[in-house]
Amino acid sequence: MAAAVVSLSPAHSSHMRPLAAARVLLYCISTRNFNGSHYRTEPLRRCSHLLLQSAPKPIPSFPRSHFLCLRVFCCQTLSADTELGDKVCEGIQRFKKRLRIFDVKGGLDEGLGSVGKRITIRGWVRTCRVQSSVIFIEVNDGSCLSNMQCVMNSDAKGHNEVDCGNIAVGSSVVIEGTLVKSPGSKQKVELQVENLAVVTRVRNALAYATHQFFQENGFVWISSPIITASDCEGAGEQFCVTTLIPNTLEGNDSHVAKIPTTDNGSIDWSKDFFGKPAFLTVSGQLNAEAYASAFCDVYTFGPTFRAENSNTSRHLAEFWMIEPELAFADLNDDMACAAAYLQ
Repeated sequence: MAAAVVSLSPAHSSHMRPLAAARVLLYCISTRNFNGSHYRTEPLRRCSHLLLQSAPKPIPSFPRSHFLCLRVFCCQTLSADTELGDKVCEGIQRFKKRLRIFDVKGGLDEGLGSVGKRITIRGWVRTCRVQSSVIFIEVNDGSCLSNMQCVMNSDAKGHNEVDCGNIAVGSSVVIEGTLVKSPGSKQKVELQVENLAVVTRVRNALAYATHQFFQENGFVWISSPIITASDCEGAGEQFCVTTLIPNTLEGNDSHVAKIPTTDNGSIDWSKDFFGKPAFLTVSGQLNAEAYASAFCDVYTFGPTFRAENSNTSRHLAEFWMIEPELAFADLNDDMACAAAYLQ
């Protein structure tokens, strides 16, 4: 069809019915006409069939200052039969469906009919087991629950990337090889790897898209400090940053007794560089909340650190976290923002 409205929320306590909010949003997207400091009052003829079959009602005019306070999150989808101009279609090739793991293992024979074929799969690493002469990599692309087991010998291209530890759980990879019958009992077929490549530009594209989304929706980026004395919500263990422990090669063999202490035996933080306990940040939320009181809509996007004693693939000591803060917002605004960002 045409457009699907996610949400329109005012930045203050005024209320609008869903239908009226949708009309205002579609009107602003389709016309964007100014008449002095007000929007023109025109019937919403172009988008009326999306809302009601009856004749559309005119939209009341809004002062420009009022409209600039509106927080808009929307997404739109176009049908496959949308007519495009000749200039738009120039240089666009026919879309080809990529081979998925489900296409190989989803049949009744579970891939035995494709044994001997040279294929290329794209997906994310689920497990990686490095042995003396061979490497086993489980890859999944989201098309099915079953993983594709990829067997890599030392002569395969990209073996050094895996052997050096540059590929871990969650890495995006493109693997090319020959489908062979598996000697194991867990799967019927496996991929004998000939070439493996790591998709290194995915993180760059995601970071760019993150900043683009929030900037286009009127958010202000806040650079939260990396070294802080606050524990935010107190939910995560912190890494301590201190100069009391010797950091030279000669000082590494010194006794712990050389760390300054007070009369009661506790660490004397007054001798430290910061003069008090300092830690790597576990969240930029505290700083973002303070800035939201002045800039209304802000977000932080930067590294955070958690000293959680866990060796699972779902707990990282360092990761980048996105934390938006919206002033004068309710739960519906939060859900609309999250849905629009993911879409």
